[in-house]
Amino acid sequence: MLKKNRIESSALILSLSLALASLDLLCQVPPARAADAEHLPTVSGSQERLALCREGKISFSYPESWKRMADEDKNNLVKLGGVTSSGIHGEVSVSRHDNEKMAAEALKRIVDAVYLSNLSQMRVINDKTVTFGKHRNLKGLLEDIAFEIEGMKIMQRYVFFDGPDGAYTIMFTSPAKDFNRASTTYNQILLSLAIGPAKSAPAAQPVSPLAYYSSGSLPMSIGYPNGWETEDEGNFDHPLKITGKNDQGQPAEINIHCGHMTPYNNLEQIADEIESKYYKSHKGYRRVNRSERPIGANSKLSGILQESTFEYKGVPVKQLVAFFIHNGNAYAVSMISPGWKESEMRHLFHKVLATIKVN
Repeated sequence: MLKKNRIESSALILSLSLALASLDLLCQVPPARAADAEHLPTVSGSQERLALCREGKISFSYPESWKRMADEDKNNLVKLGGVTSSGIHGEVSVSRHDNEKMAAEALKRIVDAVYLSNLSQMRVINDKTVTFGKHRNLKGLLEDIAFEIEGMKIMQRYVFFDGPDGAYTIMFTSPAKDFNRASTTYNQILLSLAIGPAKSAPAAQPVSPLAYYSSGSLPMSIGYPNGWETEDEGNFDHPLKITGKNDQGQPAEINIHCGHMTPYNNLEQIADEIESKYYKSHKGYRRVNRSERPIGANSKLSGILQESTFEYKGVPVKQLVAFFIHNGNAYAVSMISPGWKESEMRHLFHKVLATIKVN
């Protein structure tokens, strides 16, 4: 019986594998240059209550539960810290260096050489250029470090950037065990930051809403980013392909595939067969995660979400696939890209999955 069921589900397996053929086109786009600034990921779903801090020409939001703290640094504008509503300890300190000849890049070199290099067990975790700010108009040098003080493991995030009145430093500090969770709050602060009088700041650009696709050939509707193109393939096994690019011009595809499903098969078996036949043959294939999760706007669907990475013709590729069953058929919604960051890709894919409504 299992052999018969595998034959019936082979249409889905074959159809899903054809999405890999599109990589020839996707991989023709050159990857972003290393020197390009990385956009901080948008923070969503946070329940933290925020307050507004204004100091000189700079303003930003911070957790309402945090309090002002003393700081002896003559360049310090403000220092805030405390425990968030989720029990995470954190601090933020903002300093301005008004020496007109001091640029952010030079300031970073000085801080690295004079201060950071002397910390016990210091190591650099991240060192990159980022775009941030309330209006996404600020570019800075971000550096994450880890070190120890009297046996306590600490992590800090520094962001150096140029302002209209000097070079600025924003420093975040947390116990190492809390840093990954605290970084969501830190990104929230960075994405709320603005320089200059509020009345002269440009209006914030709204996030483009999702467009929605529905068709008689597809027993569901699904959301996708505004401006992306849809191709109704007109086939039962591959009814829809959606293509588009992120803000950096890197391409991605979202595909829906379908196959007959019998009660004697299950999604785990299909996912295993697809992975074994088509994905593991790619160089450097690695399954990052596989988990069960509810799918869709009405949460009536339960499925499997799988994340994987591999190389295709020398280009690193990321792939997300969600499997679910509806009316006796197995569906696979997949997203694939050679250039997107994992966090960016995961955020959009989960957003798309949440829009699915079955008829």
